Amino acid sequence: MPDYKVHLIFGFVFCAILYYVFRQLILLDIKSTAISLLLIGFAALFPDVDHQNSKIHRWVKSIIIIIAIIVIGVICYPNLKIAFIASFGSGMFLYILLTWFKPKHRGITHTFKFSIIFSIFIGIITLFTFHTLIPALFSFLAYNSHIILDKLVQEL
Repeated sequence: MPDYKVHLIFGFVFCAILYYVFRQLILLDIKSTAISLLLIGFAALFPDVDHQNSKIHRWVKSIIIIIAIIVIGVICYPNLKIAFIASFGSGMFLYILLTWFKPKHRGITHTFKFSIIFSIFIGIITLFTFHTLIPALFSFLAYNSHIILDKLVQEL
């Protein structure tokens, strides 16, 4: 199966070709381009989040744990002892949860339905933070480029 470098390259090339074909319909400014480029890389790798040895699995697991620790620490801030205990406990809980309970590789994260859910989630975030849905469109394309590439390789 292709490694992360191949998925990244294929995701960027796939999105570039589709952008070129539909460039009259998609208007990109600097902000949308920068956000889209970051999300293309993320989305092209995300289907392998269910594989314990993948780079995206390690990144996502680390980011989720760090965000949880920060959020819970901020919520419990006035009492530093509780904030530390709650942050540490939630971080450990998430680490255990994300390490032990994971979906089957090439299961739900390698489906078209999940790519739609993923893209809607990205769309909500980019719409409210950057006031554009263009990065969500590119995320959808990059995510599906991963699925397409895996299917092509499986058939060979």
